[in-house]
Amino acid sequence: MDALNERNILDFTDNLVFSATSNHLSQPQRSLLLACGSEVRQSYDQIAQHCGYSPHYLRKHIGPQFWQLLSAVLGEKVNKVNAWHVLERHWRQQAQQTPLPHPISP
Repeated sequence: MDALNERNILDFTDNLVFSATSNHLSQPQRSLLLACGSEVRQSYDQIAQHCGYSPHYLRKHIGPQFWQLLSAVLGEKVNKVNAWHVLERHWRQQAQQTPLPHPISP
């Protein structure tokens, strides 16, 4: 199994969201998700400063809608504090359940 990294978590989350909504993650959602995986917990103000969106926009619009969407898709409460851990657990569970392709016989 590959190590969990930013690319894996973004791809995994984008696939989950796309399967449920037929929409890909928006750039603000991607920025918020990546900030949640940071080793240092970041405030919405810090995230906004880094990615160029207003703190109000992230805190009042993007964040709540995104956490509600992920909660619905994953079937458990997701928020800014636990998002990365919840997604990592689901990613690992899916990786363990995905059957390996059968070898092709000559």
